[in-house]
Amino acid sequence: MSSCITVCGPTIPRNCEAITTYNGMCFQSVVLICNSIFLLSSSVDCPISGTDIVFLIDGSGSVSTNDFGRMKEFMIKLIKQFNQRNSQVNLSGISFKQIELFVPSSGSRPKAVKVLVVITDGQTAGDSTPISVVVREAEDKDIIRYAIGVGSAFRQPNARQELETIASKPIDSHLFRVDNFQALDKLRDTLQKNIFAIEGTQTSGASFHMELAQEGFSSVLLHRIPFSLIKSFELFFSLLGYSMAVAKLRNKNIVILGAPRYQHKGAVVIFSDQAEKMLESKQIGSYFGAELCAVDLDSDSYADLLLISAPMYTDAQRDSEGEVTVCSKDMCTPQPLVGVAGMRGRFGTSLAALADLDGDGITDVAVGAPMENNGQGSVYIFSGTTSGVNPVFSQRIQGSNVESGLRYFGQSISGSLDQSGDRLTDIAVGSRGKVLLSRPVVSVAVTMSFNPSKIPTDIKDCSKDLSNTATVCFTMTSRTKEYQGAYVLNVNVSWFKKDFCWPKISFVQELTDYCRDIDRCTLEKIKFTACPEHALNPLINELRLSFVDSTHPGGQLAPVLDPLLPKITNHPLDFVVDCGADSKCTDDLRVDFNFSGVSEVQVGIALVLNVSVSVENRGENSYNSHVIFTYPAGLSFRRVTVVQVRESNSAIGVFMCGVFFILSFGIDGNSNFDRTVTFTANASRNEVCFFLFFKVVNYIRDFNATITIKVPIKLGEKDIWTNKNSIQIMGCKAQKDENPAFTDFVEKLRKTPNVDCTVAVCRVLRCEVFLRKDETLFYNVSGEVTSGWIEQTQLSTVRLVSSSSMDFDKNQFIYFSSSPQSSIPVTEVITSYCECGVSCQYKSH
Repeated sequence: MSSCITVCGPTIPRNCEAITTYNGMCFQSVVLICNSIFLLSSSVDCPISGTDIVFLIDGSGSVSTNDFGRMKEFMIKLIKQFNQRNSQVNLSGISFKQIELFVPSSGSRPKAVKVLVVITDGQTAGDSTPISVVVREAEDKDIIRYAIGVGSAFRQPNARQELETIASKPIDSHLFRVDNFQALDKLRDTLQKNIFAIEGTQTSGASFHMELAQEGFSSVLLHRIPFSLIKSFELFFSLLGYSMAVAKLRNKNIVILGAPRYQHKGAVVIFSDQAEKMLESKQIGSYFGAELCAVDLDSDSYADLLLISAPMYTDAQRDSEGEVTVCSKDMCTPQPLVGVAGMRGRFGTSLAALADLDGDGITDVAVGAPMENNGQGSVYIFSGTTSGVNPVFSQRIQGSNVESGLRYFGQSISGSLDQSGDRLTDIAVGSRGKVLLSRPVVSVAVTMSFNPSKIPTDIKDCSKDLSNTATVCFTMTSRTKEYQGAYVLNVNVSWFKKDFCWPKISFVQELTDYCRDIDRCTLEKIKFTACPEHALNPLINELRLSFVDSTHPGGQLAPVLDPLLPKITNHPLDFVVDCGADSKCTDDLRVDFNFSGVSEVQVGIALVLNVSVSVENRGENSYNSHVIFTYPAGLSFRRVTVVQVRESNSAIGVFMCGVFFILSFGIDGNSNFDRTVTFTANASRNEVCFFLFFKVVNYIRDFNATITIKVPIKLGEKDIWTNKNSIQIMGCKAQKDENPAFTDFVEKLRKTPNVDCTVAVCRVLRCEVFLRKDETLFYNVSGEVTSGWIEQTQLSTVRLVSSSSMDFDKNQFIYFSSSPQSSIPVTEVITSYCECGVSCQYKSH
């Protein structure tokens, strides 16, 4: 199989008599066929004007012999200037010879432009045919008429009117005046330019067709090669053909031409055998259509997308220049591809459809911005998706990082060859010839296990550090399966502990692991402090991956991490919860108290009242247990003194435990008590601390947004949070609580155990923000969750679901998604809440 290379020179000059033409020329070199070179376009000779000119001069008695000689000299000099244009010159009277002159028998060419030049010093006399009739006959023959009045020809109204009738429209460019015959020479250059107007129309002279065509300015390599001619056939100002792409569809081929100067805005014309379609820009000067690129996403040989660049498009809000519109067969997406904000780098000067760089089986694209960083330039890589292009770029390659001193890096891009022979498609970038080699993409899976697997809860001294061994394993796979070389990947692992309600955790050292083609595990010693009251809150450990660039000793390129790989993973470490085979703890808490023989409150006499309290659990383990003790006004809590803690076996496998303590209250001597003073005590399981975490990231452009966060606070008659007034976010305003749509929550929760705003009263928090490009905002909601509300659900496990949504000005922005979903999504944070002793997790989606 042979390979073809097409080389075009669109601005090959040829100096002709009146102008320098730029026809262009293309060659095709076919490798493996004796290095044959084929000429794909022929050299065009200097153009023949195709214009027949007739001079009509005044031979009346008012013209002296000397002036008549000056007229002839004027014609001779003008004819010499036209000598290379095959002009036919005849002299005749206007009233009866004009039809005979512009006929083939007189030398006139059928398709030539007919031009008549009339020179006179006064009004016509002695001709019975009205001048208007003669002019009408000339117009019927498409004769372009120039009238030159000499001397008094403009002074008399009738003579001036006659000259205006003779001259073609517009009068200003077809009627001239000189004071005498000696001044005729001054009109020669002006008359010549008007007759052969370089950018004129057929009403003012012979227009150029292919003289400035610049053939090969853009080209597409096919079996039969079309070339674009950007300045041919009077389309000079629109530059139709400045860019060109051919899209192969299943039932036809379509040709797309860019016209970046169409109506000073730019347009793209799509040609097919059935119809012609035009896409236009809305911004003046955007140069829309400067570059075109057809993209085959799934490599099935059929085009799926068309990329259209507008490198001069300005976005004042982002202070940037250039954008690329992504179009499918049916529509163009409202969200363009853009570079970084604050850069006026002509983003979109070049486009290229690359191979699959990240190993997901979908074609990726490259966009050049050669004017970024004061002309050093950059190239952006965008990942393809199943239905389009991800608008967030995956890589930004700056010319200054490739080589010092590079200029206009990204002026042109090509990505179709494997130059290094490693089976990865490389990218050639125009900037004095730079080739970027593709780096292999690897994916790293991380697992973490602990020994012991759970934290013991039979700890008496909570201040004592506990030890554990974490085993961290890395499994590395190559996303670019074609890559055959070896590689070394350094992975830095940093350990973090989410310190919400549980104690801090510390690690002995930071881990640095060196991975190759095999799995690798490492052991880490960790220390932490923990007590049984933390048993329902697992220690959530974060593991963060960061890639350290390196070069293989053999000179091969170092790989890069898969950009879609999660860089943060959570690895919980649970506590031992001993609640039998069903893993559900059923406690039996009992509380009793007495006043140590005191039967009355002695106001003004006794200063302290001591209350002896005993709490006993006759069932299974009770975690986070607490005693609520109420007392009347006039007493003030002083202290609590633990007297005794005991454990005993009442039956095989059943332990009874109890605690005795004394509560001391101060007595206000000025208090007035009723005759009966009431004290109450209640023992129950304690609340669990939860932390809701919302993250908002803006990848596109600056805009104003409203973030709404909804958190369930009450289910039925029971509060979900110990202090619902603590559900607040700094900088956000609490709105009116939202009532649920369903009152029979028990029945609904049996079907779907989600406690959300459809079954619970929700606190609504509204946050007005201005999101800048690439800005990340965090919103946190934390507090203690009670256990009473879960009992009324009659379920062992439910999910507490909070949500967040975003709103913006729909008149200025629209929501676009590559997925079928058309509405703005709502993010949910789901927290599983379980009965005592059952470990739960939370997640968001």
